[in-house]
Amino acid sequence: SAEYYDSQIEAFLHNFGDQIAKMPEKELHFFKASLESALLRKDLTLMDRGVRYWDPIGKQLYNFSWNIDRVKALRTVTRKDLMKFYKERVLDPTTRRRLCVRMESQEEAKRDVSLVSPAVEGEIVKNLNAFRSQLKKNPGRMVKRIEVKLDALALFFQDVLDNPSGRDTSSYGRDASYGLQSVEMMKRALALYKENPQKEFLQQLRYGFVSVTRGVEGFKDRDLDKEYDNACEGIYQIFEDLTARISE
Repeated sequence: SAEYYDSQIEAFLHNFGDQIAKMPEKELHFFKASLESALLRKDLTLMDRGVRYWDPIGKQLYNFSWNIDRVKALRTVTRKDLMKFYKERVLDPTTRRRLCVRMESQEEAKRDVSLVSPAVEGEIVKNLNAFRSQLKKNPGRMVKRIEVKLDALALFFQDVLDNPSGRDTSSYGRDASYGLQSVEMMKRALALYKENPQKEFLQQLRYGFVSVTRGVEGFKDRDLDKEYDNACEGIYQIFEDLTARISE
C-alpha cells in the first residue's frame, strides 16, 4: 500500500543516516575522491563544455572555474559537516521539506486513507492547483533562502574586514564595509517583513541585493573574487523571486 511504501522510505532514510555515521573513514575518503574526480574530469564533448560555461552565465555569476571551487570546498568537508547537513535537510521534520506524491487506484480512492509516516504528520493533497496557490502565498521558503544567503554574505564581508593582511582587499566598486552595511540593512528589512509582510520590505531587499552585487562588483584579488562569487551564488534566483512576489 501507499502507507507501507511511505514508511519504508522513511525507514531507509534513517538507516542510511546510521550508515554514514558508522562508515569507515577510508570509505568516506573514497567517496570524496570519486566526487572530486568527477568534478575535475575534462570535458569530453562540446556539449560538456557548453554546459560548464552556460551554467554560471545563466546564474549571472560568470565564475567559469566553479568546479575547482567546489573541489576546494569538498576537501574541507568532514563527517561532522555531512551528518549535520543530513539531519537538518533529510531527517529532522522541523527543518526539512518533504513532499510525498501518491497515486491511488480507483478502489483505494473509495476507502478512507490516512498518510502514515513515523517522523512527521502529513496531509493528503486532493486539489493540486489549490496546493500550488497555497505554496505561492506562503513566503516561508523564500525567507529561509534569503536568511541563509545573508548569513553567507555577512560572513564573507566580515572576514575580508577582519583579515586584510597578506591579500589585496580592494574592490572594483564599493568596498567590503559597504557590502556588510548593505547586508545589515537587508537583515533589518527581512525582520520587519517577517513581522509584517509588506511589499515595501521586499523592495528594500531587492535593492539590497543590487547593492551587494553591482555596488561591490568584485575584488581585484583573484582568490578573494572567487570567494565573493561563491557567496553571491543563488542571488539571481532570489532576485527573480522577489521581483515576482512584488509584482503580484
